[in-house]
Amino acid sequence: MIQTSLFNDEFAKGSSKMPIAIHENVKLTSIERGENFVDINFENTDGALLNKRLWDPNGKYPRTKEDNTIETINEAMQREETERARHLARVLHLYKGAEFLNTLPPMEYIDFVNKVISTITPIKNTLSFNLKVTGDTNGYSTLGNFPDYLEVHIPGAPTSLKYSKWEIDNGRHISVSKVKEEKSPLGGGIF
Repeated sequence: MIQTSLFNDEFAKGSSKMPIAIHENVKLTSIERGENFVDINFENTDGALLNKRLWDPNGKYPRTKEDNTIETINEAMQREETERARHLARVLHLYKGAEFLNTLPPMEYIDFVNKVISTITPIKNTLSFNLKVTGDTNGYSTLGNFPDYLEVHIPGAPTSLKYSKWEIDNGRHISVSKVKEEKSPLGGGIF
């Protein structure tokens, strides 16, 4: 049974997806484990939301290595685990520091995810962040493949987050409406 009145608070906030921009004073609202993913969830001062979804490593997407051989499933799994863990380690580092990271023993990916969630959840409200929101290939808001999109917010201090040359050259710093405008065969307007 659905009780729709439960959604009123959410709708009243006017929550929507964070636009492409560098946002200051953003809150990490949660890190949540889904069936086959982890979400790192953020909310800006306007109530707009964005998450970084980290799909569980599965090894189904092997890449071609520098020597033109294809990764094995185990190599692809290890690469995917490292890529996903890097985002979670960045959050852990910002909250707890390098010394804490250095004290963690080696562990399996899922155990690391659970450690991050159990460590961050009780202290998530102790920091706020600056967040670099980029666009995907269609100009929709997303967070990058590397965890350089996140830094601690220091009130009164300027953010050090910047769009990289690659992000600018590939239009990842402009919104979907700007992308549609640029792609318009009529030279302007929004489809």
